[in-house]
Amino acid sequence: MNGCESIEITQAAQDDLLAAYWFYEHQQAGIGAYFLNSLCADIDALQISAGVHIKVQPSGAF
Repeated sequence: MNGCESIEITQAAQDDLLAAYWFYEHQQAGIGAYFLNSLCADIDALQISAGVHIKVQPSGAF
């Protein structure tokens, strides 16, 4: 979960994530934690693959 420790998450986003955690946790015990762990894994993956995609300019040029 290194990605979640090395990025800034605004207070509004933290509030949303906490609400999402409880939404999923009320569906079934443990799903809230699964949600947060999945989110951190996705952030970690983005740190590895950041910048490998084609960058398109507003004009449509590469």
